[in-house]
Amino acid sequence: MKAIKKSILLLLFFKAISLSLAVAKGTVQKANEFPFTLFHTNDLHSHFEGTGPDRYFTALRGDGDPVQGHYARLAFMIKKLTDEKKSKKEPYLLMDAGDFFSGTLFHTLAPRKDVGIAPELEFFESLKYDAVILGNHEFDAGENGLKTMLDKTKALNPHFRIVTSNLDRSGRKSFLKNYMTQEDSLIKEVFVKDLKYKDMNLRVGIIGLLGPDACFSSLNERKTVSFIGYNDGKTKKRMKDLVKSTQKWTDYLRNKRKANVVVVIIHGGAPEDEKLAKKVDGLDVIIAGHTHKAYESIVGPKGVILSQAGSYGRFLGRLELIYKNGKVSVRKKAKHHLVLIDDSVPVDKKILSKIESYKKLISTKVLKNSAYKYKSPVMNVTKKIERGSTPKSELGALVTEALRVELGGHLKKPVDVYFNPLSLIRWDAIPAVEKEKEGTIIQYSDIFRMLGIGFDDDLSPGTPIVDFYITKKDFVKVLQFTELYRLINRHSTISYSPSLEYETYKRVPFLKNKNRNLRLHGQSFDNWPEILHVATNLTLGKYIFRLKELSYGLVNIDIMDKEGKKLRALEPLKGLREYKLFSDYIKKNKEKL
Repeated sequence: MKAIKKSILLLLFFKAISLSLAVAKGTVQKANEFPFTLFHTNDLHSHFEGTGPDRYFTALRGDGDPVQGHYARLAFMIKKLTDEKKSKKEPYLLMDAGDFFSGTLFHTLAPRKDVGIAPELEFFESLKYDAVILGNHEFDAGENGLKTMLDKTKALNPHFRIVTSNLDRSGRKSFLKNYMTQEDSLIKEVFVKDLKYKDMNLRVGIIGLLGPDACFSSLNERKTVSFIGYNDGKTKKRMKDLVKSTQKWTDYLRNKRKANVVVVIIHGGAPEDEKLAKKVDGLDVIIAGHTHKAYESIVGPKGVILSQAGSYGRFLGRLELIYKNGKVSVRKKAKHHLVLIDDSVPVDKKILSKIESYKKLISTKVLKNSAYKYKSPVMNVTKKIERGSTPKSELGALVTEALRVELGGHLKKPVDVYFNPLSLIRWDAIPAVEKEKEGTIIQYSDIFRMLGIGFDDDLSPGTPIVDFYITKKDFVKVLQFTELYRLINRHSTISYSPSLEYETYKRVPFLKNKNRNLRLHGQSFDNWPEILHVATNLTLGKYIFRLKELSYGLVNIDIMDKEGKKLRALEPLKGLREYKLFSDYIKKNKEKL
């Protein structure tokens, strides 16, 4: 009898040892529940002072200021909610889904070598983010600008890691590889984090992806860096390749790293996140970005949880999850997933002080010789000017006509048409604050936020402007293609200056009688000059040379200089920027608005 009892005790002892080892390796027993939370942001776009108008932000709580977002408020909310988790001893992860850079005067600091800081990445470090991925706009300052930002980040010895799982390591020589050489390197192909709850461990594996559409958007700024999922040479999306690569990493995390949960962070929203959920086996959660949408923890294909937190820091994503019986689900009693960041949220005083120090650097380094200062008033609006999503955008028309007219004053020959992607007019509307009956003051920092995307080769901020000449027949081909392409890719809607009039269609662009309703300066197509002088920004202008590939050979055009010589590249107009020209135009034409 004693021998039997001894055997039972030994059996129980070894079973307990086995269980503790299993937990140490990241295994949660099926009968147990493991709560954890994923906090996430995306598309912050350097919006340290929120969505504007900047003049109306106050640090007071609940006084009705119209600004949403603002990093001091976002920081307060992140600290508040993560402190609550710590007090409950409940684990969490904090992550960002890319495009943290580019969009305000603050983004002018990080790529500069004469400034020792990278504000966007300092913010992540101050809040102790766990994982961050690259978006297309991280390449806006070119590869040299991104390299400078990464070097500054490396010097911080940060808590977070940049996860880049679909970097094409077999192709062109990528400078990003230099940041991936060691176990503790800044950039990792995948990231694994062990979460602890009571006496259990949960191993979470993270995959970071730059989606095909984001690869397309950054194509002209990437010189040596390429990504699986997009063929740069052929200007083609390769979603099948991305699915295959993601499956490889998922299997690796599950089988080799023993991850209980696999999370994909992708800079790419619908339909890319949905396709991954449908095609890749073994995924639990997909955190998305790029499309600036706010998902309310959608349960997608195969039960994969899809989430995205809008843009510009207006929301903090909060996924309260539970792991049980090998599956991840949203907790039944979870609080509202998207946390609104508005003036009901107090400010974090430390971050607010940091922002003020950044503004001083902007004044001394960026705007030192400018006719405009950060707070210079530019326009006074009494009604909201909507951007919308169609070529007939009210704000698009104002911007393109202002740029066409103002640009003409800098060139010997007037510009017939200025055109611009609506996606590069980065304000949903120029807002009118209701309580300001005398009009809402829009200042220079607001105008930069609206039109400041991009850099030139010398890292001067703002996308450069280009002009060229084109036959009227080829111009119509371009117009027809852009009308068709916006129906395929809604992020590619082009706004043309009101000097050009044409009919738009919701479903099918003008294919028959395509010239019948065209007007340029009020003249019918037959009375147009044979050669048109047109202008746009360099970001869009570079894609003119890819029209043949993008249209599968249907659109093949030539563009020329003023002497009629065929152009193979576009030279920026020196010193001219959209935000500056628009400000100049508004100052001269206040009475017409």
